[in-house]
Amino acid sequence: MVPNAVNGKVAALAWSPTSVAYAEEAIGFIPEVCEVTSTEIDALRSAFPLWQPTCTNRCVVLVDELLHPSFITDSIQPLLPADWSVEQVLRTSTGIEAYRQLVGAGLCILYNLPKQEEQWAKLWALPKGCTTLEFQNELKVEGGFQHLAAAASLDAYCIPLHKGTLVEMREQLLAQFQVWLNEHPLRVPEMPVNQVITSALPESHRPATQVSASPTGMFLSL
Repeated sequence: MVPNAVNGKVAALAWSPTSVAYAEEAIGFIPEVCEVTSTEIDALRSAFPLWQPTCTNRCVVLVDELLHPSFITDSIQPLLPADWSVEQVLRTSTGIEAYRQLVGAGLCILYNLPKQEEQWAKLWALPKGCTTLEFQNELKVEGGFQHLAAAASLDAYCIPLHKGTLVEMREQLLAQFQVWLNEHPLRVPEMPVNQVITSALPESHRPATQVSASPTGMFLSL
């Protein structure tokens, strides 16, 4: 339940079995179903004052047992271009602060397993067109995040990893990440040509509306 916005901000109430809240209108969802629509994603983004539609040269990584902080710092970050920064976001984090860490990212890396919907659901806060690299255990394939990515207009890739020890899976992840980087050099999305031309025109000569295409999700299997 989300109360009315106050001073341009939306207060979020975390559910707990001992809390009680009242509202004039309440909207319920079935907890085990995570098939959100683009309309719902747009509503979340429009209600979050800090959300921004533009990607920047910042990479966010969801921290867990495989994507450990030291592994991210020592192995993943050095593979990125020098002008890219890395933000480590605890995979289990929730709420406003978690959304704030995702704002404006140009790349998001996560390791996903079944029944982790509540841990990656916050990625609606990423900008449209943000690239997401979702690594999975090939024996535990899960498609929920791909649905969210399509609804949120993210540029999503799913990369399976063979079963192994943490060390072996990290080695696989790095090798696959390097292959992906070679095929998809990182760069901050540039302003579309039609918008560049329009911005150079006098105000009186600019069209009344501008339309830009939304990116579509992609699936990669290596």
